[in-house]
Amino acid sequence: MSLCCFFISSCAEFSDVLGGEAKSSNSNIKKERHYIVHQDETLSEIASQFDIEVNQLADRNNITEADHLEEGQVIIIPQKKETLDYRRDLRAKKEDALKVEENAPTETEDENHITFHWPVRGEIISPFGPRRNRAHDGIDIGAKIGVPVYAAANGEVIFAGKLRAYGNLVILKHRSHYFTAYAHLNEIKTKKWKKLTRGELLGTVGRTGRATAPHLHFEVRHKTGPLDPLKFLPPKN
Repeated sequence: MSLCCFFISSCAEFSDVLGGEAKSSNSNIKKERHYIVHQDETLSEIASQFDIEVNQLADRNNITEADHLEEGQVIIIPQKKETLDYRRDLRAKKEDALKVEENAPTETEDENHITFHWPVRGEIISPFGPRRNRAHDGIDIGAKIGVPVYAAANGEVIFAGKLRAYGNLVILKHRSHYFTAYAHLNEIKTKKWKKLTRGELLGTVGRTGRATAPHLHFEVRHKTGPLDPLKFLPPKN
């Protein structure tokens, strides 16, 4: 081979590297493919050009900041088999993640997943639990007649009216089968089927129904079972 032919051949191989892929002179030997980054070129553009995953390209080249490529930087291009293996592993990881998500407890299975806000300012004058040999399904919060009562969380009014011992009563339905009840109200400031946001006015403190003093009787229920409201309310400052 003449010196001229050798120079032309060498230049051709070097051009292949600059243009993208370095071609092997022997088809049976798989060499690493390299790519030279052009001005303002991004890793995503290079990955798209070679039909590979951008994260795979970043991992293969230990690149942590894909937006900071330098002109002239040499990038190793994964072989086709590497890309197929990478995509297969990626699909497997996604399928495993979906299985974990499907098997995770739902919101309705966790009684403590939701937090309510205090519906009225005042001190607790009667806690949740048995009282004088009778069940007390909520807490009583002492306050003066006319003090505003607010929705403890976003919800829909499913009852607004009088109900025997509860007196003037408002019941809100919340997500995940949770309910809150506001009893002994002096005035009801909302109506059935209205959607309220947390902190929205729904009534005022009173002593209607079976109440010996002005207070708000506040209940939290999951489906039909009463729960201690203090487990769902933030601590008082």
